[in-house]
Amino acid sequence: TQSTWGTLSVPHNATQTSATDATVTPQSSNNFLTKPYNVVSIPTKVMEILVNNKQFDNVIVTFVAEPGFCLLINKSSLLVFRLFKSPTSELKELTLPRDYTNYSRNLVTVIPTELNVYAVCAASTTGEVRLWPDLSLPNSYTDFRAPTSDPLHSAVPIRRGRCILATASCDLLLVSYTTEGAVETRVLQPYKGILSRVASFMFKSESETSKPGLRRLISAGSVTESGRSYRQIYSLANNKLKLWRLDRDCASEEVSSEVALEGPVIQEWMSRLPGGPDTMESCRVWALDVAVAPGNGDPTVLCAVANTAASDASINFCLASVGRSGTVAVADTGFSLRYDAADEAALLNWSLICGSDGTAAAVCVDTVVYLSAAWRKEDIFDFSETDDALIGFGLSPSGCGLFLSVRRGLINLVASPESGIRNLELSDSRRIATVFEGGTPRVAGGPGGEP
Repeated sequence: TQSTWGTLSVPHNATQTSATDATVTPQSSNNFLTKPYNVVSIPTKVMEILVNNKQFDNVIVTFVAEPGFCLLINKSSLLVFRLFKSPTSELKELTLPRDYTNYSRNLVTVIPTELNVYAVCAASTTGEVRLWPDLSLPNSYTDFRAPTSDPLHSAVPIRRGRCILATASCDLLLVSYTTEGAVETRVLQPYKGILSRVASFMFKSESETSKPGLRRLISAGSVTESGRSYRQIYSLANNKLKLWRLDRDCASEEVSSEVALEGPVIQEWMSRLPGGPDTMESCRVWALDVAVAPGNGDPTVLCAVANTAASDASINFCLASVGRSGTVAVADTGFSLRYDAADEAALLNWSLICGSDGTAAAVCVDTVVYLSAAWRKEDIFDFSETDDALIGFGLSPSGCGLFLSVRRGLINLVASPESGIRNLELSDSRRIATVFEGGTPRVAGGPGGEP
């Protein structure tokens, strides 16, 4: 049966990918066509790693859509190349300290400093950091240790040669440096008078009984209010989405909003659970990832919800769109998995991609699930079913979903014309999804306030 929740779209940039971004090829799987990303060729050394490494245990790939880089860690080497042709598009190979361990795709990034000058930051979860102030000078770098005893989780670039390092326990560290290599760090502190708007405390939060655990830290660009410019950072932890704002010079910061997601998701879901309201106590919510589509300042959170007491419990995935005023619009994706408490961590290991056209996809290991208006099994693209392996994913500089696989290289995925998959945007779903303001549900209207 078709879900009564909001509708979501499937293909990444199916209608907006430029002719220079990709060329359609006959390769297809289920309802999807693979389109080679022909904007730039994969460097030979990167291809050699893909061909010769069978297990990929030591290969880590991440994309930095703005300003458009691909970073690949292979053992003690960090390879960096542009995702579009430019005077700085040649491959750069940086050397990581041999005693560094426990890297992750969240802990390597590229930081714009000056015109055509980019810095690179690579951190280990154990707190060691190597920073190259200028990518064009691979032998010039600074090593330092992050001033924290907690494991590092994320590295996010911000303006003017600065980046944020986040710990797994949600502490944020501002790293400032000069092109000469001088580094300063400080812990960000929210103002005591937090201007928070928390959507729905009607239900007991899982975060109240668990340790802080950061799921994602992302940069959301800049905003200008009352003549002042702010840099926005979103952190997702323990089912709460927090918005940090840093002033232009990063001299001061504040948490300007905090939104709890359990209440809106449970309220929207509980009427569809077997047993109705009696099952609320056994209903669990997990906020898994957050993304902001290019050109759209509103964050979208990938959530999962399950009635763990049911004999045939399933994990159901939905998207929660958080408005600037703190409203939360919840829309079902139609995608679900059978719940197994023994395998819970693996079932919840999903990441979210939001394209510039408002489309969304969830990614886990070798599987890409396009979140469609009426989800079907054919809405899954599984790289492993075609003797392939997905080793990196993110957004291209033009804002379309980009994937790096062993056999196909850099590709886009789009819905085939014969699939019948509807190309609706998140903005459409927001009009018809349930919206929560301070815990009170209402129906979001379209233009003129009409549903």
